Amino acid sequence: MSYLSWNLASQATYVAGGVLSTIVAVKAPEDGTYYLVGALYDSAGVIIPGTPFNVVEVIPTAINSSEAPTEYAMLADDEEELNCQFTLGQSDCQLGLFLMKMLGAAPSSIDDIQIADVTTSLVAPTTDTGGLDISTIMSMMIMVMVMAMAMKMMAE
Repeated sequence: MSYLSWNLASQATYVAGGVLSTIVAVKAPEDGTYYLVGALYDSAGVIIPGTPFNVVEVIPTAINSSEAPTEYAMLADDEEELNCQFTLGQSDCQLGLFLMKMLGAAPSSIDDIQIADVTTSLVAPTTDTGGLDISTIMSMMIMVMVMAMAMKMMAE
Protein backbone atom coordinates (compact mmCIF):
# COMPACT_ATOMS: atom_id res chain seq x y z
CA MET A 1 0.00 0.00 0.00
CA SER A 2 1.19 3.49 -0.76
CA TYR A 3 0.97 6.15 1.92
CA LEU A 4 -2.24 7.60 0.47
CA SER A 5 -4.83 6.03 -1.82
CA TRP A 6 -8.52 6.12 -2.62
CA ASN A 7 -11.01 4.08 -4.57
CA LEU A 8 -11.63 6.75 -7.22
CA ALA A 9 -10.56 6.10 -10.81
CA SER A 10 -8.37 8.61 -12.62
CA GLN A 11 -11.63 10.16 -13.90
CA ALA A 12 -14.87 10.38 -11.91
CA THR A 13 -18.28 11.68 -12.97
CA TYR A 14 -19.36 14.40 -10.57
CA VAL A 15 -22.15 16.98 -10.50
CA ALA A 16 -21.07 20.23 -8.83
CA GLY A 17 -22.70 20.57 -5.41
CA GLY A 18 -23.35 16.84 -5.15
CA VAL A 19 -21.67 14.39 -2.78
CA LEU A 20 -18.55 12.57 -3.93
CA SER A 21 -18.10 9.41 -1.84
CA THR A 22 -14.75 7.67 -1.59
CA ILE A 23 -12.75 5.48 0.77
CA VAL A 24 -9.38 7.07 1.61
CA ALA A 25 -6.60 4.88 2.99
CA VAL A 26 -3.64 6.38 4.85
CA LYS A 27 -0.45 4.61 5.93
CA ALA A 28 2.12 6.32 8.16
CA PRO A 29 5.69 6.14 6.85
CA GLU A 30 7.03 6.90 10.34
CA ASP A 31 5.82 7.87 13.81
CA GLY A 32 4.07 11.25 13.78
CA THR A 33 0.87 13.22 13.51
CA TYR A 34 -0.80 13.37 10.10
CA TYR A 35 -3.76 15.10 8.49
CA LEU A 36 -5.40 15.48 5.08
CA VAL A 37 -6.03 18.56 2.95
CA GLY A 38 -7.43 18.93 -0.54
CA ALA A 39 -8.08 21.39 -3.34
CA LEU A 40 -9.50 21.72 -6.84
CA TYR A 41 -7.21 22.56 -9.76
CA ASP A 42 -7.86 23.86 -13.26
CA SER A 43 -6.52 22.17 -16.41
CA ALA A 44 -3.24 24.09 -16.09
CA GLY A 45 -2.65 22.70 -12.57
CA VAL A 46 -3.40 25.99 -10.80
CA ILE A 47 -5.40 25.91 -7.56
CA ILE A 48 -8.90 27.26 -8.11
CA PRO A 49 -9.36 30.15 -5.64
CA GLY A 50 -11.57 29.33 -2.67
CA THR A 51 -11.36 25.56 -3.14
CA PRO A 52 -8.65 24.39 -0.67
CA PHE A 53 -10.20 22.41 2.17
CA ASN A 54 -9.34 20.35 5.24
CA VAL A 55 -10.59 16.81 5.80
CA VAL A 56 -12.54 16.66 9.05
CA GLU A 57 -13.72 13.38 10.51
CA VAL A 58 -17.35 13.47 11.61
CA ILE A 59 -18.07 9.90 12.68
CA PRO A 60 -18.83 7.81 10.66
CA THR A 61 -17.61 9.90 7.70
CA ALA A 62 -14.98 12.47 6.86
CA ILE A 63 -16.00 15.64 5.03
CA ASN A 64 -14.37 18.63 3.37
CA SER A 65 -14.44 21.68 5.62
CA SER A 66 -12.79 25.00 6.43
CA GLU A 67 -12.48 23.85 10.06
CA ALA A 68 -9.14 22.57 11.39
CA PRO A 69 -8.32 19.15 9.92
CA THR A 70 -8.64 15.99 11.97
CA GLU A 71 -5.21 14.94 13.24
CA TYR A 72 -4.11 11.31 13.37
CA ALA A 73 -1.30 10.34 15.76
CA MET A 74 0.18 7.28 14.09
CA LEU A 75 3.10 4.92 14.52
CA ALA A 76 5.17 3.80 11.54
CA ASP A 77 3.12 1.50 9.27
CA ASP A 78 -0.16 2.27 11.10
CA GLU A 79 -3.13 2.44 8.71
CA GLU A 80 -6.35 4.46 8.79
CA GLU A 81 -9.30 4.07 6.44
CA LEU A 82 -11.77 6.95 6.10
CA ASN A 83 -15.21 6.90 4.53
CA CYS A 84 -15.18 10.36 2.92
CA GLN A 85 -18.07 12.35 1.51
CA PHE A 86 -16.92 15.53 -0.20
CA THR A 87 -19.27 18.28 -1.40
CA LEU A 88 -17.41 20.35 -3.98
CA GLY A 89 -18.44 23.53 -5.76
CA GLN A 90 -17.57 22.52 -9.30
CA SER A 91 -16.71 19.78 -11.73
CA ASP A 92 -14.62 19.64 -14.92
CA CYS A 93 -11.47 20.10 -12.85
CA GLN A 94 -8.87 18.08 -10.91
CA LEU A 95 -9.40 17.04 -7.29
CA GLY A 96 -6.21 16.65 -5.28
CA LEU A 97 -5.90 15.17 -1.78
CA PHE A 98 -2.69 15.48 0.23
CA LEU A 99 -1.33 13.61 3.24
CA MET A 100 0.57 16.04 5.45
CA LYS A 101 2.90 15.35 8.37
CA MET A 102 2.55 17.87 11.17
CA LEU A 103 5.89 19.22 12.40
CA GLY A 104 4.65 21.66 15.06
CA ALA A 105 1.89 21.76 17.65
CA ALA A 106 -0.82 22.54 15.07
CA PRO A 107 -1.34 22.05 11.33
CA SER A 108 0.55 24.63 9.26
CA SER A 109 0.58 24.91 5.48
CA ILE A 110 3.95 26.65 5.75
CA ASP A 111 5.86 24.35 8.11
CA ASP A 112 4.35 20.89 7.56
CA ILE A 113 5.57 18.50 4.89
CA GLN A 114 3.60 16.72 2.19
CA ILE A 115 4.04 12.95 2.35
CA ALA A 116 1.79 11.80 -0.51
CA ASP A 117 -0.98 12.88 -2.83
CA VAL A 118 -3.71 11.45 -5.05
CA THR A 119 -5.65 13.14 -7.84
CA THR A 120 -8.61 12.47 -10.08
CA SER A 121 -10.40 14.38 -12.82
CA LEU A 122 -13.94 15.38 -11.96
CA VAL A 123 -16.05 15.35 -15.11
CA ALA A 124 -19.62 16.62 -15.35
CA PRO A 125 -22.03 14.00 -16.69
CA THR A 126 -23.10 14.38 -20.29
CA THR A 127 -26.78 14.60 -21.07
CA ASP A 128 -28.17 11.94 -23.36
CA THR A 129 -30.60 13.36 -25.88
CA GLY A 130 -31.51 9.95 -27.22
CA GLY A 131 -29.50 10.53 -30.38
CA LEU A 132 -31.60 13.48 -31.56
CA ASP A 133 -30.50 17.06 -31.51
CA ILE A 134 -32.45 20.19 -32.40
CA SER A 135 -31.19 20.29 -36.00
CA THR A 136 -32.45 16.74 -36.59
CA ILE A 137 -35.86 17.62 -35.20
CA MET A 138 -36.04 20.79 -37.33
CA SER A 139 -35.10 18.85 -40.46
CA MET A 140 -37.84 16.32 -39.77
CA MET A 141 -40.41 19.09 -39.25
CA ILE A 142 -39.47 20.76 -42.55
CA MET A 143 -39.72 17.43 -44.37
CA VAL A 144 -43.20 16.80 -42.95
CA MET A 145 -44.29 20.31 -43.99
CA VAL A 146 -42.97 19.82 -47.55
CA MET A 147 -44.75 16.46 -47.81
CA ALA A 148 -48.01 18.02 -46.57
CA MET A 149 -47.74 20.81 -49.14
CA ALA A 150 -46.99 18.32 -51.92
CA MET A 151 -49.99 16.16 -50.97
CA LYS A 152 -52.25 19.24 -50.95
CA MET A 153 -51.01 20.26 -54.40
CA MET A 154 -51.58 16.75 -55.77
CA ALA A 155 -55.15 16.76 -54.44
CA GLU A 156 -56.02 19.91 -56.38
